[in-house]
Amino acid sequence: MGSDVAPLAVLVARAKTTNFDVAVLRTTSETFCSWVEERRIDDLENAGSFLHDVSKEDFASRREDLADWIPELPRIEHWFRRRAVLQLAAIRRRIGDFSDEKARQFLMLCLASVIRNASNADPVPV
Repeated sequence: MGSDVAPLAVLVARAKTTNFDVAVLRTTSETFCSWVEERRIDDLENAGSFLHDVSKEDFASRREDLADWIPELPRIEHWFRRRAVLQLAAIRRRIGDFSDEKARQFLMLCLASVIRNASNADPVPV
């Protein structure tokens, strides 16, 4: 038995103590990765290189559709580019579409593992 107040620590602990069905995870992962790749290609075609961010106006209009999946983080645009906020929110929404709770848990853990790389954080940990 264990406890923690940090949501990420709880997510990691649950994942480490869950008995996953490997076949379900494989199918889920393949489906999810195909979806992510399609979105990546669409994003590149519509917004160009990832070096470019979306405009404040585009962000505001697209944010409405994804508002439920964007965390209430003070100064979120300080920590993430607007484009990354939209991309991460779309990923969170897609994860919620999977019916298998364990598969969703696994995908959320995978998402958590890339958050820092998608942020404006210093690439070299202190």
